[in-house]
Amino acid sequence: MNLWELFLPGRTARRQARLANEIAQRCRVDAWSRIERRATGMRLAEARGYMRSRAAEIIHREVDQALACQNVTDGLNREELVNQTTDLLVALLFRELLHVPARYRPLRRAA
Repeated sequence: MNLWELFLPGRTARRQARLANEIAQRCRVDAWSRIERRATGMRLAEARGYMRSRAAEIIHREVDQALACQNVTDGLNREELVNQTTDLLVALLFRELLHVPARYRPLRRAA
């Protein structure tokens, strides 16, 4: 272990978090267009899983593209980056889902 490896984990984590945030912001519109019709009629737990599954392809594509464009990719963990991006994107989509007017949400019926 050299001196640089002692300082890189914090720097790499910050860079990875920043990159995950940028990717999530880029994916937001495409993912919302994929999920908006069906997710508005789901309970929140269902919608969360639906968002994760429908956004997976977009996220993987954008992460691969972002890592290809990075000059130095050592220290960046692809799977961790995908997980961080997915969590951030689902949070962004939830915010949009909660702002959908109630008249567009289906009525909940008692059993």
